[in-house]
Amino acid sequence: MYPMTLNTLRSTAQEYGILHNYHRDPLDVDNDFYFRIGLPMPPGLSESTRRNVETRVRDSLSSGPPVLFDVNVSDLYVASYEDDTLPVGSTRVRSVPSIQGGGSPG
Repeated sequence: MYPMTLNTLRSTAQEYGILHNYHRDPLDVDNDFYFRIGLPMPPGLSESTRRNVETRVRDSLSSGPPVLFDVNVSDLYVASYEDDTLPVGSTRVRSVPSIQGGGSPG
């Protein structure tokens, strides 16, 4: 079982209007990291090749024991976006320390 630290952080953030994209109900639990490696779609890449690579990466990440590592507040960012492909031009990212200290967006 993973520690509930991230779920506690996300639940607390909801009190300030920061809502996790995939968990709309206050009782939803999310205590692990979600990360996006990227959206590789180079010219000429077939759909079957993309699916094959995706499956191999997913299998590789899920085949071993979970990877646990220390995370500090300085490692955390909040991203707001309208397009879930996260284009740089319309994605706003702020570090949690800058939000806590009232600093400018990072």
